[in-house]
This record gives sequence, structure tokens and C-alpha cells, in this order.
Amino acid sequence: MTDQQQSTIKTVAIYARVSTDKQDTDKQLHHVREFIKARGWKVYGEYTDKISTRKAKRPGLADVEDAARAGHIDAVVFYSMSRWCRSVDDLLARAKVLDAAGVYFISVTESFIDTSTPAGTLLFHLIAAV
Repeated sequence: MTDQQQSTIKTVAIYARVSTDKQDTDKQLHHVREFIKARGWKVYGEYTDKISTRKAKRPGLADVEDAARAGHIDAVVFYSMSRWCRSVDDLLARAKVLDAAGVYFISVTESFIDTSTPAGTLLFHLIAAV
């Protein structure tokens, strides 16, 4: 990430998800918080879901999208793409919402998923096309 791109990101939302109530988001949240702290970004909110991605309605993710639409965040940061979504259709729908709001999305463990950079945006579209 260039200095210019990093300077455009000031406030972020954290999103974490697990598939069942028997799992927890602690590890994901820890890594995402450290990633954000290292960049000096402010956290607007932490949003979590304990639900399979097969379920279209994820309250935590809906709250992230609401924060994006309201202009409260510059980016959403998550542990890995599999925590964000699993299907191409869902990925593209979620990306469209964030893009319309001018909000980037960034994966902590997959540095190539970072729509705040031109290369990250290109790679995102390539992955979505596969």
C-alpha cells in the first residue's frame, strides 16, 4: 500500500465471522486489531456473525454495509476472504455495495485482497472471475 492510499484510510470497520455458535471470533479479531493498530487506523466498530455464509442474512455484515453507506468508514478489514464470503455472487454483491460507498475492503491474511490499491483491485476482479 502506498503512503497516499494509506493516508486515505482513517476509519475502518472490523468484520469477523464463524460458521457455528461453538466457534469464536477471538483469533480473527486479534489479528485484525493488530493489523489496524500497526497502520494507525481508528476502529469505528467491530461486527461479527456466527452464521454460515450460506445464509444470505448476516446481521453483522448488514451493519458493516450500513456504516459504509452512512459514510462512517473508509475501509472494512477482515481476517480472510473465506470469512467475508464464499460465493462469487455474494462477493460481487458485497463489493458493489462497498464500492458505491467509496469503501475499500482489505484481507489481513491475503495481502492481494486490498481494494485500496490498483493491484489489489485488479487481483480482486481476477479472483472473482474464476
